Amino acid sequence: MKILFIAPGDSLHTSRWIERVKARGIDCIYYDMTSEDMMHPLGLSSVYRLRADSIGNSAEALLRKFGPIGKILGSILLTFAHYREIRSIVAREKPDLIHLHWLFHASALATSFIKGVPIISTPWGSDLLTPEYKVTPKQLDKFKHKYVVGRVIKHSEAFCCDAQHMKELLISFGAKSSAIQIIYFGTDVNLFSPAKKNPAFWEKFGLKREPVKIISNRVLADMYDIETFIRASVIVHDSISNVDFLIAGGGPKSDALKEYANIYGTKKGITFTGRLNDEEFAIATSSCDIYVSTSPTDGGIAASVAEAMSASVPVVITDFGDNAYWLKNQTAGFIFQIGDEKGLADQLIKLVENESMRIQMGEKGRDVILKENNSIIEVDKIIKLYSLVSQTK
Repeated sequence: MKILFIAPGDSLHTSRWIERVKARGIDCIYYDMTSEDMMHPLGLSSVYRLRADSIGNSAEALLRKFGPIGKILGSILLTFAHYREIRSIVAREKPDLIHLHWLFHASALATSFIKGVPIISTPWGSDLLTPEYKVTPKQLDKFKHKYVVGRVIKHSEAFCCDAQHMKELLISFGAKSSAIQIIYFGTDVNLFSPAKKNPAFWEKFGLKREPVKIISNRVLADMYDIETFIRASVIVHDSISNVDFLIAGGGPKSDALKEYANIYGTKKGITFTGRLNDEEFAIATSSCDIYVSTSPTDGGIAASVAEAMSASVPVVITDFGDNAYWLKNQTAGFIFQIGDEKGLADQLIKLVENESMRIQMGEKGRDVILKENNSIIEVDKIIKLYSLVSQTK
């Protein structure tokens, strides 16, 4: 079986999903929604993407002068460019199916026009929620979102998502309940393990071993609200100084968030690690004392949250979607309200001051992931879905 994956390359979620499927003997080809410099390494010979100047720099400059109309025309041209590229890949590679990750993108819309190949769609969360999670979404944004996501869903053969509320959202866009399977991303419980803990890892970033390490490792992008993590650092350090705040990974807002941290973050400073490879990412996760996710838009449990729990690290995450379910009455971590830096800081202070609580919550979190979000079990489910959908071709 051959599968064409279309997904954001700047997320480790993409590379891990493809590598797991590839390890099961599936022939994988990949179309990257992002740029080459942002893509995480993948052991594939067939990697495709649209070149950066596909519309033409002069055309883009001209379209910008026409305001909203120019923006619409630019989106249409970009979608058509993706369509031509994906169509040529399908004609050349002849995949048995397409697995589309992330539904609100020009390449996702382009995929909905491809004929003769069944499509499985997997929303990640904010692709279905955008632009609703914005404070003041514009009418044009709402229309574009409804059209793009609605068309992608209409032309998908099947769906997999990782939460009941995501299933309900898919249905609200027109998906049939019978076509949706809840399949968790799954966690590599051997890669993300307390055995990977290495306090000396932080010395390479100029940090001492002793202070409690609090980490955020979501992609540095608008949809993950890293600003709340930064603001909380000030409140924590007003009470406790022996704490290091870390932001691991990269993303389009990397420079902007560093500037934001200089203005609104703790005077002690926040350490930005930059992009980490898979092994470093696992060590960083296992070697922190507290994990934080400020995301307001996750589908089910975020892969990085499950990885921290698997590593026996207590988590402090937003009260959104299915997050509360995974914390089992807050015995594996704490919940705080979206955008509430004071609430986040209060929970962090509790954990910083109580090492035995951190240990107990961490152990509970790993037990939850071992039983309910193990990648070995979940990849079996997705392989069965692939086999089922490919037979409809």
